[in-house]
Amino acid sequence: MSKAKTALLVIVGAAALVYLAWQRQFRDRIEREDQDLRSRMESLQNENEELSARVANLQAVLDRNQTELRTLTERVARLNRQNAELAALRDAKTSTTNGSSLSLTSKGAANPTVSQAEVAAFLQRSPSEQGQLLGSLRGQALAGQINARTDTNAILAGMVREKLEDLEKNPAAFADFQSSFIRSATGLEDETKLSQIRDIIEKTYQQAVADGLDSSRRPPQGAEEWALRRDALDRQATKQVEDLLTPEEKARFSRAFLGVMGIDLGIGDGARHRFTTPGGAVIFPSKNP
Repeated sequence: MSKAKTALLVIVGAAALVYLAWQRQFRDRIEREDQDLRSRMESLQNENEELSARVANLQAVLDRNQTELRTLTERVARLNRQNAELAALRDAKTSTTNGSSLSLTSKGAANPTVSQAEVAAFLQRSPSEQGQLLGSLRGQALAGQINARTDTNAILAGMVREKLEDLEKNPAAFADFQSSFIRSATGLEDETKLSQIRDIIEKTYQQAVADGLDSSRRPPQGAEEWALRRDALDRQATKQVEDLLTPEEKARFSRAFLGVMGIDLGIGDGARHRFTTPGGAVIFPSKNP
């Protein structure tokens, strides 16, 4: 009996050891499989994040390309329209007013002339179109591509300049004109900046009209004080515009403009919208040396 009990205990102990060993192996295998699953999940998560980042990058590139394509398409369309309008002004041969024929000589003619019908037709254009055409003319003048004495478009611009001062009475219309003028004269294509520039100009002229500082209300007496107040407003607005620009854009803008207020076509007609000289002397467009 004693030996039988001992043998039974040995068998039970051995079975217990075998069971414990099997259980440990089973647990280890489960832990390894669990670790493998965790590793695979982490790997899949990393791959998913990488693919998501690549998709986001590709989408950003696509959006940027679409934006650039849209901008270039708009620019080409605008340039084509601008060239067509300039060609129409330059090459128009005849126009009729009250039944009489009036002519516009082509660029480079010995005695270029511009008819009153051409002046009236130009003034019928929207402020934005006027600014676009005259801004292009300003850009050509800066590039030395035209001679204001022989270019019919420059002569036309000189004839309409004083009439365009009436735009100052309407801040929104003048902002349309001046922002289009700036775009064409400087080649600035950033729509966000152009919108901000237009807002600055409109708000500036709202203040100018409210304070009696638009050109149409330049007083016959006390003009010096009026000019200095307008000049201060002009400098403030011009600085706000310049602060929006990159150094390269600012260099082009500064070359083309003294300030953002007033009509300054830069075509050799003596017109300036800055009312004080660098030395501080007050000047006016009609009396500018």
